[in-house]
Amino acid sequence: MIKDFKFGIIGCGHIGKRHAAVLDAAKYAKVTALCDIEPDKAKELASLYEVKDVFANYQEMLNSGVEVVSICTPHYLHKPMAIDALRAGKEVVVEKPMALSADDAEEMSSLAENLGRKLYVIKQNRFNVPIRLAEEALTTNKLGKVFMVECNVLWNRHQGYYDQ
Repeated sequence: MIKDFKFGIIGCGHIGKRHAAVLDAAKYAKVTALCDIEPDKAKELASLYEVKDVFANYQEMLNSGVEVVSICTPHYLHKPMAIDALRAGKEVVVEKPMALSADDAEEMSSLAENLGRKLYVIKQNRFNVPIRLAEEALTTNKLGKVFMVECNVLWNRHQGYYDQ
């Protein structure tokens, strides 16, 4: 029998809420802990998903029995939080960008490998229809020999998105 993986989410803002919803719908995952420096955010999210363990300090959450940590915090916190979680023996899912520099990303990856832990980086856009169509065009040589690519991604964000 396959067991549920116990997830802890650090950061209960917009992206943390998305992680909670996806994990709640996942077959072999259970959110068992939430952490946010604004305790009310974590408590509100906990009430939606019946999560009992709520923390304001992620170090405390790492000692709560979670097996996988989703890091949904501001970018500058990804590296130190991932390193702490890996050293605590956790598997890690980190939002993009993985780190603020290639050296930091390499340090994170090397540590995960040395500790025998998994480090996953969210890259959900690779499943978008335009990306899949571009990949198909490239792999089937529909475009001929490609010498250069320029890609612009434009997002339409309403004011509420920025107000969060």
